[in-house]
Formats: sequence, structure tokens, C-alpha cells
Amino acid sequence: MKNAELSEYIRHYLEKDRSKSSIMLTGEWGIGKSYYIQNELVPFLLHDVKYGCVVVSLYGLKTVSEISKSIYLELRIKPLQSSCEAMVAGKLVAKTVAKGVTSFFGIDLSSSETDMQKLYESVDLSRKLIILEDIERSQINILELLGYVNSLVEQDGAKVLLVANESEIIKYNESKSQFREDEHKALRKDTSGNSTQKKLTNESLKYLETKEKTVSDTILFEGDA
Repeated sequence: MKNAELSEYIRHYLEKDRSKSSIMLTGEWGIGKSYYIQNELVPFLLHDVKYGCVVVSLYGLKTVSEISKSIYLELRIKPLQSSCEAMVAGKLVAKTVAKGVTSFFGIDLSSSETDMQKLYESVDLSRKLIILEDIERSQINILELLGYVNSLVEQDGAKVLLVANESEIIKYNESKSQFREDEHKALRKDTSGNSTQKKLTNESLKYLETKEKTVSDTILFEGDA
């Protein structure tokens, strides 16, 4: 899929998808995912689709509250507004983000529903795509991260694009076994000549099972050759 086709696919996800799920863009390190997002996707969405973006790198982040803080600050400090967005009636109340912000800053708003509602409404996700980059480089448990994303898309109705090198998330255990000669063709051989069978680790199996409930589609990024 060429970059222009990918951008159109993401436009379709934003404007037509009603599944309340996220999508994932995966590819090896250094292939140009971030460059595409910053130099092609974001300008395309802002100018052609009239859709704002919040881009957050998860590199080194340790908690989902830090993600909420980053999203909140991006929305409040660098608002992406357009004349089209200004015409949207009402705000998408992002409770998932707001709750994470209160946790990160240690704000106690439990005694004031009015103050909490004001904080919710300050996190306006109407016509904005949340792009979470460097998934595999965060220090957040991947299952906890997917749970956070699931809350964003299901409870808040947000649109989320996950960007990762998924080969660094999915891990295998290799076990040496004896197989019939005709089976050896389908197996990789190690340096000693023994056949090895790759099996997913328990953590990877749990990841894929959880991902299936949260991510509706995974696109392999190839870039424009």
C-alpha cells in the first residue's frame, strides 16, 4: 500500500468506521513510519480532511497516566483547530484521558462533579485522531496499554492509530524436536543442523488475544519505494 493509499485508508477509518476500535500501523525500525506521519499524514488530515491529530510518542513512558498527560497537554497547549472543527456541535467527553490526568497530577476532584465535568469537557477529541507511536519502546505493560486504548475507543468513541514495530512485541520460544524428513522443509535449522519449531510465548499469546478485541486492522507499512 503506497503512502497516498494509506492516507486514504485512514481517512475512511476516521469518517466511516463505526466499530469503536483502533487500527495499527506496523513496520521495522528506520523504514520511515514517523516521517510519513509527520510529513504526509498529519498535513493531509489537517488540510484535506479537516481532521486534527494528537501525536504522542510512548518512548520511555511508564504509566498510562503519562499518556493522558501528554494527550491533555497537546490538546490544551497546542490546540489543532480549524473552521470545520469549530462547527462541530458539542464536545466528545474524553473521560479516559481526564481521569489519567487527575491521577498523574494528583488532583482530587472526587468531591466536585462540576469541576470534574469541566476537566472532561476541556479534553475535546471531536474530529481528532490520537496517534500513539513507539508502542514497543514504552515501559507500560502491553496488556494495560491495550486496555487503555480500548477504553478510549469504546467508552469515549475516540479514533486511535497505534504505530509500532510489532516484531519487537511478538516473541517466540524455540524448542528443538525430531520431525519426519518431509516436515523439515517447513522448519528452520540451527547451526548444529537440528530443526527448531517457533512457538509464541504466553505473553505474546495474551497480547494477540487482547489485541483482537481492540485493534480492527493492522497495516504493514512499506513506504514509497
